[in-house]
Amino acid sequence: MKTLWQSLLSRSLYAFSYLLLKTCKIDIQGLERYLSLVEKEGGILAFWHESLFLAPYFVASICPKIPCTAVLSKSRDAQLLAMIANRFENGNVYLIAHNKRAVALKELLKLLQEGRILIITPDGPRGPAKKAKDGLFFLARKSKKWVYPLSWTASSFWRLPSWDAFKIPMPFSRISLKLSEPLRLESLKEKQSFEELLNHSLEA
Repeated sequence: MKTLWQSLLSRSLYAFSYLLLKTCKIDIQGLERYLSLVEKEGGILAFWHESLFLAPYFVASICPKIPCTAVLSKSRDAQLLAMIANRFENGNVYLIAHNKRAVALKELLKLLQEGRILIITPDGPRGPAKKAKDGLFFLARKSKKWVYPLSWTASSFWRLPSWDAFKIPMPFSRISLKLSEPLRLESLKEKQSFEELLNHSLEA
């Protein structure tokens, strides 16, 4: 019964987001630069948890032929998100158990070396909001792959009363989606420097 309920809810959320975004005007900055890099070597698509609503649209509509893996920590919410992500032909999900993070990071490094895109919310799954965890810094520095900062704002949107102040664009709004200058982090040795650079890049 629980699996059936989650399946129905994931389909409903997918349909809701699809229909809502059909009413919106979406402008994208930095797409040509992003595609020219990601098609050659993959990398890491990073955005704050508050911006998660637009991720399925971006993966399915903007770069549908590029293989993507959404990285999620195992939880009830993650199971639902995984069902939504698995609806896309070019996407799959990697669920990380809390007690197997070291093993997971090694496996994610392998996926990066294979040329996949990893989709990561560096402040997920439970915050603090807009404070990056160690995992993204480790993967970016060890893999020497590009990090593509993604952010968005809209002419009108709702904010949920959640830890991340989750954003949902209102119908018929104008959405500005920005892919900031890609980051190459193998030269950065301090996480603090990385956080400052990432915070600046993820300003919508």
